[in-house]
Amino acid sequence: MSVRVVTRDRVGSTNDEAVALAEAGESLPLAVRALEQIAGRGRLSRSWASPRGGVWLSVVGSRDGVVAGSVALRTALAVLDAVRPEVAGDHGNFGGNSGDGLSIKWPNDLLFEGKKIAGVLCERRSIGDGSSCLVIGVGVNADFEADLLPRNVRTPAMTLRTALGRPVDADAIAARLVDGLGAVLTRTEAALDGDELRQVLDRMAYLDERVSFARLDGRVVSGVLAGLAPDGRAALRVGDEIEWVNAGDVDRAGGGQG
Repeated sequence: MSVRVVTRDRVGSTNDEAVALAEAGESLPLAVRALEQIAGRGRLSRSWASPRGGVWLSVVGSRDGVVAGSVALRTALAVLDAVRPEVAGDHGNFGGNSGDGLSIKWPNDLLFEGKKIAGVLCERRSIGDGSSCLVIGVGVNADFEADLLPRNVRTPAMTLRTALGRPVDADAIAARLVDGLGAVLTRTEAALDGDELRQVLDRMAYLDERVSFARLDGRVVSGVLAGLAPDGRAALRVGDEIEWVNAGDVDRAGGGQG
């Protein structure tokens, strides 16, 4: 699916800007890329630092798209594909089975060498005519130094420039990401197919490890991260039982917030 891109120098939130353009009658799908965000946010309304050099981008899709776990994971795969050419061949195996250091932290964060370098926010947003639309926001810590990132975050964060010790091409990442998100928008109601499921499982951080799962209600459950359903739910083995979870945060048990 072809996606038109609007570039802004500085915005509060690319998700908000994308919705505002949809409300103004712009044709969809549409992507908004900002060189800087001053009010970026991630899941659960967490703030997201967005200095220049990163990739801050949102796509707004058709008014019949849905927000589902499969959409978030499909988006995570698109982010991984956009980032991978920048890191290929630089590092050994730090997560997943590919040897490039990239892994997906359920439900939709991208890790490099175990530290967060990208996040996804999928929202259904109301627009002025009474309808609603699907907005997918992506933030990639690309071509800026890690000392610009906040330290008081749940998952330790990193930037590609600092991790690799060299500049990276944020524009190329953004271009590949727009193409990938265009493909995501064509399948918002579909479960992950067999190939997609295998790709996510191959890249899934902490798979078969003991983890702590923090529910949205504040309850914390410990178990083994055992797999993934096509609809995006994670399987948590607690004792002899499998508990299927569809929202919350997963971290290594006893490993702090890494």
